[in-house]
Amino acid sequence: MFFRALGLSGLSKLFQEVLLNTFTNDHPNILTTDEGIYFTAAYDFFLQEHHHPLVQELLTLLSLPFLHAWDLMLLAELYAICAAIVKACSLPDVNSITLFTDSIASARRAVNPSVHSGQGHSLAVCRALEQWFANGGRSVTFVMVHSRFEWGPHHEAHEFIRGLPPVGGRHMATSLDSLRKKATTTCLDSWSTMFQNEKYRGHNFLLLQNLDGGIVQPTYAKGGSWLGEVGGRLSVATRMCRSILGHAPIGSYFQRFNIDESHWCECGVPLQTRDHIFVACKKHKLLHGDCRVPKYIGELWYFLDTNPKAFAQRTPGPPPEGVG
Repeated sequence: MFFRALGLSGLSKLFQEVLLNTFTNDHPNILTTDEGIYFTAAYDFFLQEHHHPLVQELLTLLSLPFLHAWDLMLLAELYAICAAIVKACSLPDVNSITLFTDSIASARRAVNPSVHSGQGHSLAVCRALEQWFANGGRSVTFVMVHSRFEWGPHHEAHEFIRGLPPVGGRHMATSLDSLRKKATTTCLDSWSTMFQNEKYRGHNFLLLQNLDGGIVQPTYAKGGSWLGEVGGRLSVATRMCRSILGHAPIGSYFQRFNIDESHWCECGVPLQTRDHIFVACKKHKLLHGDCRVPKYIGELWYFLDTNPKAFAQRTPGPPPEGVG
């Protein structure tokens, strides 16, 4: 079983390979699929152009709801691939299958039996291929064909199905992926709403801005809203959390929670605060020479990276009791 992604030149070469295999393989099968229009077809190109008597002709049209939701595109292509593979495996004396698709992700999902949207289609594909491969000496090749190439068989299938009327339904968005997306969106909306409450986020939370001037909102994607910039640098991530939350081994924190540690800053100021570290501490290199608290995540990261002792433990070893 092979997966291949090709440009126009590579597609032309592959087509030549398929052409040669057509005359050396007793029973090939060529298929094209397109998820944008929820269609699958086994294209009888060789039969029409070369009149090869051993090529199996298959043309299967599938009518699916014409959905515009992106999260259902892979599911539609998966359904198309499933129907094409199952049908091809059921034909007599077929020893090789080449499937052209513009969604290689759906092709990979088609042979993945794990839990996902359209798992039933994947299980049907796996079952059909397992029985089909049992005879040995057989192969399946999935080829990525971008729709923008408007390549012969694939583009003809695309244009053919575009002429069919769309089919509606009452529950068109019901899939595992769409339900997960809805649940995730609901959670993120609730999280953002709660984040507006100062009691929830904390009175000392350092509000940072996006480049468009809006307040950074919480999210889990790409490492989260704040720590995504840090990467795998544990020291910077630790100090960033401390500086944003205001829970850091600094004088104002010791004072607020009655921790038996000095409130003085190393530069000689009697009360070491977060703003003092950012704006006035002589022990640190200030942000671009400006006397202000960082406004953006990138600025905060730059400050912490430039000043490795900022918001770090004052002495090696475990932190004082009460300091997380």
